[in-house]
Amino acid sequence: NIFTEYGCYDKQSLVDTFLTTNYQNETLLEKATANLMHHITSVHPLWVNNNFFYFLKRLNLLNERLPDSLIIHEYFTNLISWDSIRTREDYNKLFFNDYDSIMADNMIKNFNRIQNIEKRKKCLVITNYTHAFNRNFLNRDQVSFITEASYIIKTFPAITANVLLNRVDRKRVVGGKRVDLGG
Repeated sequence: NIFTEYGCYDKQSLVDTFLTTNYQNETLLEKATANLMHHITSVHPLWVNNNFFYFLKRLNLLNERLPDSLIIHEYFTNLISWDSIRTREDYNKLFFNDYDSIMADNMIKNFNRIQNIEKRKKCLVITNYTHAFNRNFLNRDQVSFITEASYIIKTFPAITANVLLNRVDRKRVVGGKRVDLGG
């Protein structure tokens, strides 16, 4: 059971179908993955990175080799799709005030459901680093908000572990110049 920030929770049925479909060849799988990506995005309709595309594609390939009892499930926690946003105020309200609480609420509801119906009761939550800290942050208007991780840890204190990855910035200022350190 994997929960990701990327992907709108109102599009869950699309990923469920995708991850349990066996595609006849690489071309069909790539087309299906691209089609899925087109429909599941929320804040990143023009996302230039392809990491989530390959993540979903490889998850489908892995599920093809697993017995039904071990199929990996992907759950989206993000907001509903662009269809619900009509004004700048709608965008700001959803993405800068309630964003973390909505993602956490979607994760918590699904995780509670998993606890009642599935044999494998563990999950992995993958999210952007600012949502993963167990502390409050300031948004762009300097208003404090509670992170997704804080909500999850408060709800499941005895069973939650937080793993943060250290992202290495390959560009550093050295001697007044911006230098690419490679890697």
